[in-house]
Parts: sequence; C-alpha cells; structure tokens
Amino acid sequence: MFVSYLLLAYYTLKILDIYRINLYLSLLMLGFVLTNPVLIFRAMHPALFGHWILVAGIYFYLLKPNLNQVHWKNIQLSSLIVFSALINPYLFAMVFGFSIIVPIKQAFFDKTLNPKKIILYPAFIILIVVSFWYIIGFIRFGSAVNMNVGNSYGIYGLNLNSLVNSFGFSSYLPSLNKVSDYQYEGYMYMGLGMLILMFFSVVYRLYSSFKHRKPMQDGRKYLPLLILSILLSLFAMTGTITFGKNILFEINLPKIVMQLGEIFRASARFFWLSYYLIFFATFIYFTRSAFPLNLKYILLSILIIVQFYDIKPILTFRNLEYGSYKTPLDEEKWDAIFKQFDVICTYPPFENHLLSNMDYQDIDYLALKERKPITNGYVARDNALESQKFKNGLELELLSEINPEYLFITTANHLESFRTQFVKNTINITFIDRYYFIYSKNKHLPQQLLDENNHISDSIRRIYSEQSNFQECKPWSLVDSNLVYNFETIYSNDMVLKASGWAFFENANNTQFDSLFVALSNDEKCYIYPINKALRPDVNAHFKRSDLENSGFNFLILSDSLVNQVLQIGFAFKSKGNVITYCPTHKLINDEQIPKLTTALINNNSNVNFNLEKVLKENTSIEISGWAYIPKQNSAENTIKVLFIKDNQIFEIETEKIYREDVSQAFGSGFNLNASGFKIKFRANSIPSGIYQIGIAIFDLDSQKYLIIVTNKILENHN
Repeated sequence: MFVSYLLLAYYTLKILDIYRINLYLSLLMLGFVLTNPVLIFRAMHPALFGHWILVAGIYFYLLKPNLNQVHWKNIQLSSLIVFSALINPYLFAMVFGFSIIVPIKQAFFDKTLNPKKIILYPAFIILIVVSFWYIIGFIRFGSAVNMNVGNSYGIYGLNLNSLVNSFGFSSYLPSLNKVSDYQYEGYMYMGLGMLILMFFSVVYRLYSSFKHRKPMQDGRKYLPLLILSILLSLFAMTGTITFGKNILFEINLPKIVMQLGEIFRASARFFWLSYYLIFFATFIYFTRSAFPLNLKYILLSILIIVQFYDIKPILTFRNLEYGSYKTPLDEEKWDAIFKQFDVICTYPPFENHLLSNMDYQDIDYLALKERKPITNGYVARDNALESQKFKNGLELELLSEINPEYLFITTANHLESFRTQFVKNTINITFIDRYYFIYSKNKHLPQQLLDENNHISDSIRRIYSEQSNFQECKPWSLVDSNLVYNFETIYSNDMVLKASGWAFFENANNTQFDSLFVALSNDEKCYIYPINKALRPDVNAHFKRSDLENSGFNFLILSDSLVNQVLQIGFAFKSKGNVITYCPTHKLINDEQIPKLTTALINNNSNVNFNLEKVLKENTSIEISGWAYIPKQNSAENTIKVLFIKDNQIFEIETEKIYREDVSQAFGSGFNLNASGFKIKFRANSIPSGIYQIGIAIFDLDSQKYLIIVTNKILENHN
C-alpha cells in the first residue's frame, strides 16, 4: 500500500508537470489526491488500492511523445495494463481502454503514430493477459463454469448523488439516501474542500465565458478520453438509474452488457476514472485561471484544511492500532499445532464465519505464518462445481478414514459430521478457544500440545461414539408402493449408511405426515430409524405441488447391524394420527453384485490412469480391486465400472468406492483422488465360462461420457 501511495504521488506530479503547475500548488493538489475519500475507503482492500494505475493511464494519455519516443511510451503503458491484470480484474477492465484511446490520440491528434499500428497494442495486451490467466488457471476454455453472478448487475450500481453523499464520513455533510445498502460500492464522495473548489471553478468558468466572451480552447484531443470516461460511467450506473432512494427509470441493456455486468457486478467502481478526471480537471483549471497567484495559494491552503477536517471521520473510524497484529486466539498453541500437519481443513470447508463473523481472517493469518494450505479464505468468485467436488470428496473421507496429515478445525454445530470417526474410534479431539481440533489417531502429537480440557473432549467423545439406535419392528400392516423418491447421494460400507435425497407419496397430501423413518428390512428382520426431514422447496417447484417442501431427507446410520446383511431400504411415514405407512424402494445395501450384459462400445482411451491390484478367482467367487482416475479431475464424482470382454460379449458391473489417500499423495498433483479406489465381488457363475479381458470404464465429468480402457489383465472363469 505504501508503494501504491508513492506511485500515485509520482504520476500525479507527472500530470501536473505537463501543465507546468508550480511545485507549491502541485504539493497542495497532491494532498487532495492522496487523501481522496474513495482511496481511503478502499484502504482495507489492498487489491483495489492500486488507483495509481488509473492515474498513470491518464498521464500516458495526456503525454505527447515525439516520433522517437512513442513506441517506447506505448510499451510502458502496455506493461502497466498487463501488470494491472495481475492485481485485480476490475483494475484491468478500467485501464484496458487506455490501450485503445492512447494510440488513437497519437495517430489522429498528435500525428506521432501510424494509424495501422493502433490495433497492435491492445492485441498484444489481450494475448499476454489471456495467456497468463490461462497458465495460472484464472480462466478456462471449453468449460461450462462461468464467473457470472446471476441477476447481480444493477444491485451495486452508482447512485447519481454519489459525489455529494458522504455515507456519514463527513464532519459537515450528512449521509444521503440510497436505494439499497448495496450501493456502498458507489461511494464517490469528493470531500467538502474539493466540492467548494469545483463550485469556484465552474462559477468562474461561466462568468468568464459570459463576461469576456472568451472562446473555448480546442479540446478535441480530449475527446477519446471523454468517450472512455462516459462509457465507464454509464456502465457504473447500470440500466437502473437511481437518485437518492428513488429509481428514476430503467433501461433494457444489450445482452453482452448484462453478461459483463454480471462478471463485474460491483459496477459502480467503474466511475473511478471519471472521479479522478474531475479532481484533475477542477484543480488544473483553477490553477490556470486568472486569479492572482497569492490568492490561489491562500484559497487552496484554506480548502485543504477544510478537506482534511471534513474527511476526518473516514481517516480515523477504523481506529487501527500501531504495532504488530495480534489475533484474539491463543497464537502460541495454534502455531504449535499447525506445525504438526501438512493441511489445515476448516469444516465445513469454504466457510468464512466458522465461529464468529469473519474469523477466517485470524485463522488464515495463523496458517499463513506457518505456510500451511487452508480450506477457507475470501474470493470474489469461486468455481462452484470444483468446490462441490472437493466437498464431496471430503465427505467420503469422513466416512472412511481421514488423512493423518490433515488437521480439521470445526465447531460444536458440526461435530455430528465426524460421528463415523468417533464410533470407529479413529480420531483424537482437542479443544482450544472454543474451536475443536480433530485429527487422526495415527498422528501422534507431543504431550505438551494435548488438550488441557480433557473433560470437554471426553464428553464429546461419549456423546458421538454411540451407534445408531435401531428399533426392531413387526411386519408392516400398511404398505403403499406409490412412492416417488430419489437418492441423490448414497454411501454404504461396513457399518456406515449415509444417504440424502427426497421422497413423497404420489397420491396423497404429504403435509399429513409429521415423522419420517428409514426402514431397513429383509425376510428375517426389520429395523426403523428416525430421521429428520429436510426443506426442499425445489421439489415443490419441480412437481408444481404445494405439499412437498418437507420431502427432503439426509441421514447417517452407524451400526454393526448393517454389517454382512443384505437389507432393503424403505421409508416409514407416520401421520398425525399415529398411522405408519411403509414404502419400499429398490435400493439394497450389502447386496451381491451381478454383472450385466451391455452394448457399450469399446474405444480404448489413454486418458485414464489405473492399476488392477487384485484379480482373484477363489472357489465360487471373483474379487477385483484397484484404483483408477482421470488426470486433472477430482475423483469423488467419477463412477467406475469394470468390464469383462469376450468375443462380442461385454459384461459390466458398477464398483464400490474405496478410500485411497495413497493414490492422492502419489499422483494427485493438487487434485483429490481419495475416491479413486474400487472393488467388486460377485459369484463366478453370474457370467458364462470363458477367458475375459478386463476393462475399466470411468465417467468423465468434462465430456459427460464414460472413458474406457482395455487392460492387459485376463480373467479365466471356469465354473
């Protein structure tokens, strides 16, 4: 930020030097620019503090290089614009226009550039910026993911009263009305001293024009800059034109403008160029007026005092302390524990208000000190699809076995998510500053770092280590097969059953049911387990009904009763009259898998990495296990099938996912491959006798198709 101040001062003085304004007046102007309220308002957003790049763009526009200098000056400007793209896309979008208007001015007004070269500089900038953004992963081609924020353009627009609206940061002027609080992005207060100077300049200009009939100077060379300023200002105002708390009118804008507006949703920022142009135009006109020099000194000195006193609230309201920053956390303990792990995983991930408002800042600060990657932080845009894939992979890990090098930080509200690990007794827990630190029992911490609050950890362990309490039930007296349901996620392994989705009766009013149970049954036994309903207004909307808002379910069952039993999943609905209706589904757990004949086309694809670690035929069963993944994809969403190929016949069988953290460590390169493991076991007589070549089919998230690879492994099945 200090460097930004220095560069802002440098380019401000360079602009004033073009107009031959003396040093004392320039220093007074510098005081106005360096303390302008918009800049101070952004002091806590370092990436948006680089206003010096805007002022540099103005300087390069006003500069008139000779024929020998013009190319070098344009290279300097282009380099600054490329540099802005490495700071913040908003700054790049604001200053990119200078790569167009500066060559236009040089070609048609200064006559120092061949018009054929106008396109050269913006094309060069676009090539460099797009290439660099692509290399670092900032943009991606051929992806369905976009950075738009739907229906957001207009929310953060510029209010027409913004130049005089202090937002309460003025010693003299009150805060004025806004259409909504989101218009804080349109904070453009000039300061009372600057507003008075603007008034003097405008009145003097009008007086001179009418009194002395003084002709206007030729300002055509400023036309491209004026057009750029107007275009950015119109974009800042959006199609919803507001003044105070009133919407004056709305305009239907072209689709491309709306798309840009949804990317650059904080559109009011685009007025910054006009804001600085007003500053410079006001001051330069005043200093070049016919007022006596001494009067200019006195007036400007008084006005800058007025300006400083007026903006005192915004200079002091943060009440920042001197010295190094200290978090409210016990840093010594946090630092010591962070040192023991490779990855800090806040749970839920990507949650910036874990225990208190904005506490991610303190946690991230401590992680940064120890140079540890962490799963939260502020980003203006995120890749929702990749974020969801990461979350899915993490949920799978919490159901199997957590990585010993991961430290999980969570709160009491989310301890239930670690219940599987508590029941299996595979984790330790430490309590510090009201946060729970959870880590694998395979990770041994020094004794001095262990929890001093053992009674808290012990009570938590007792609460969450109990298995799910099933109720055995009698055969159902009332069975209804008119159930509409969808399992959006389902995971079954050993003693764990976790599922989510929605379910409802097709021919009944579903608001009559006040309790929901999951039912697990076979020919010998029947169990029910109470589960909570989940709000699903989307199901209401999809089926165009009003009784399905509570049709969602999300449950986790942990019990030894699930082991080695083939059980059918159903739902039991209890009405307000205590009548229970049972509804079976087609989902089975621990069911023996049976390969199915398929017509899949075998197109060998090399873009699959795999290893068949076990191909075993033993007595009457066949067992196959290994791992497979698609490079540069997280594996949580990849369905894996095993194929058996003989002559013109192909049998396929869907596999059970197995946690393989070792595959992530060996081949992940930043991607989560923990769900890349698979296994199958089925009766040998479920496929005809013969010699089969084994293939693997894995679902590709990008192409939305299965990628198939035929391995060199052979299965000899003689039954």
